[in-house]
Amino acid sequence: MDLSELRRVWKTQNAGNREAVASLWNGMAPKFGRKAGLRFADNAFLQLMDRRGLLRPEASVLDVGCGTGAYLLAAAPRIRRGVGCDIAEDMLSIGRAQAEERGIRNAEFRCLDWRTADIDALGWRGAFDVVFAHMTPAVCDYETLDKLVLCARGHCLMKKPARRTDRVLDGGMDVLGLRRRDQGSDESMQYIFCYLWNKGFEPAFHYERHGSESLVRVEEAVTEVLRWARLQRETTPADEEKLMQYFTGIAESGMVREQMNATTVTIDWAV
Repeated sequence: MDLSELRRVWKTQNAGNREAVASLWNGMAPKFGRKAGLRFADNAFLQLMDRRGLLRPEASVLDVGCGTGAYLLAAAPRIRRGVGCDIAEDMLSIGRAQAEERGIRNAEFRCLDWRTADIDALGWRGAFDVVFAHMTPAVCDYETLDKLVLCARGHCLMKKPARRTDRVLDGGMDVLGLRRRDQGSDESMQYIFCYLWNKGFEPAFHYERHGSESLVRVEEAVTEVLRWARLQRETTPADEEKLMQYFTGIAESGMVREQMNATTVTIDWAV
């Protein structure tokens, strides 16, 4: 497949409007904010950047879809300048507060929608030595990947889920007759490789397998599914009732057992 054909077929489906997307991730901000800070010693993504020699004192770094900025803040002490962007202001507020608490002065955060961001107006075209996107849906099609590459003058990295099952989200979306946005992730991996190879890059692929289990309240499960569903359509009280019945039926003492399994892929390439 050549690039013109790839541009035609690889487009975001059911991306949701900006308000719905921002609401989804703002709602998750407290959960992300409770996570402990990252350490190089036990984080494969940070270690990869370190092995590649990307985090140099003179380097500038852009983190696309940064969330609370955990990866940007971990890298900040080793680089000259870092910028993180995300659609969720509540996520960014946590990042700014953590930067202040840790005395990090060389990291800034910008609230924007990567799908519609004008990298020329921002002054970001070719402005960063390293550009990365870690487990974010912000980079999801030809245009958003192309934009990421155009911001880099040295190296790019992406980490994406390739195969993922999620008992709560998969089950809830099925009840509503919807398909999770990332269920085409295997196809997306093929498109990413096609884009990079046709652009003349030589990407390296790194695989990790993850599994986790936890308990969530029925009400929390319903709220999470409704947030994801609103990326595709308006939800109704009937949708909420269906989800309440479903999760109550599989709950034990009001708690739903969440089981998640995933294969994640980290891709890195020089530009």
